[in-house]
Amino acid sequence: MKKIILLFILLYFSSILIFGQEQRKEATALKITESIKVDGILNEQVWAKTQEIFNFIQFEPERGKPASLKTVVKILYDDSFLYVGFLCYDPEPERIAARITKRDEELKDDDAVMVFLDTFHDRRNCYFFITNMLGTQLDGRIKENGRTSEIIWDGIWKSTAQKTDYGWSAEIAIDLSCLKYRPGENKIWGLNLGRSIPRILEESYWVGPLESPQKVSQYGILKGLDLGKSEKKTIIIPHSISKVEEGEKSELEGGIDASYSFSKMISGHLTINPDFATVEADQEQINLTRFELSLPEKRNFFLEGSEIYQQRIRLFYSRRISDIYGGVKLYGKSGVYEFLGLSAQTKKDEVLGEDSANFTVFCLKRDVMKSSTVGFLAANKLIGGKNKGTSGVDTSLYFTDTFQFTG
Repeated sequence: MKKIILLFILLYFSSILIFGQEQRKEATALKITESIKVDGILNEQVWAKTQEIFNFIQFEPERGKPASLKTVVKILYDDSFLYVGFLCYDPEPERIAARITKRDEELKDDDAVMVFLDTFHDRRNCYFFITNMLGTQLDGRIKENGRTSEIIWDGIWKSTAQKTDYGWSAEIAIDLSCLKYRPGENKIWGLNLGRSIPRILEESYWVGPLESPQKVSQYGILKGLDLGKSEKKTIIIPHSISKVEEGEKSELEGGIDASYSFSKMISGHLTINPDFATVEADQEQINLTRFELSLPEKRNFFLEGSEIYQQRIRLFYSRRISDIYGGVKLYGKSGVYEFLGLSAQTKKDEVLGEDSANFTVFCLKRDVMKSSTVGFLAANKLIGGKNKGTSGVDTSLYFTDTFQFTG
């Protein structure tokens, strides 16, 4: 009986490995030197020279079946931008839905097109860009193979669309400076493309059938990328705030935010007296449980690289850090290692009656196998001469697209 059970186990894992080696869809981007006008119309001659991407597959309502309406996508790039052009065929152009105009609003109620870019090709994390026929933008990042996603991240990109006699077309130009990736020749990115048609409740993707649109490990690949090293870039943003009130002494405060890109993969950040008052307010929530709320981080200084310390059992929660005098941070990826070092000095908390404190965090994560990681995190709070800290090791192991272990 033991031999029979062992045989079944071996057959099971063998079948997993066989199915896990399924051939992935491939697309090729064409490098250009001509200029592209992002006007929603793919009328430049260079668009005709690149590969056409089509044969979308339904995710909803009939998963696995061909999309009911044809979609053709073309991809170009130069030293500054990645261009994605969509030709969305529709026999009833007058019924195309286009109403939403606010950035980062949910676009599922409008006809929309989507681009997903796994720029490290680690099959875990990716950027996404979504737009409708009005050019409204929704962008963000998917983390840990779809386990979490957030729209707080805002990329630098252009989007325009036009209604046509065959349906509608859209052009997206993504500024490469807002993405992290490995420069070099013949680089490969993970890629998926999508289209939603709300009036027939259809959502289709280039790769499918998908377990989930956020399942990065199931994406296809984008080849033909020759990406040069970007010049080191320094960004300095000073700010000042004044307060004038009758009968009171006038107040004037200032601060500065600065960042320096050592490469496309490593960047340093400095903030002095940041103005967190301009950050979007949290939505009010009522908590009737014994557990504290987990609110999304929206402050720019803490955003970059925040996914590295968002374990399932969280050892560091940046929202516990209140207003700060300043802070420094280094974040990047080198080879199979991803790292983050952060130190921030808080102001006195008059509400809680706490003195100024220093928060220090160090994270190191290593890629293992194809899409798995092992990480280490250490966090410390220094207040009143006393250290209060924690450290731990975490892992996410993906043996196949559907067999995962985390701890």
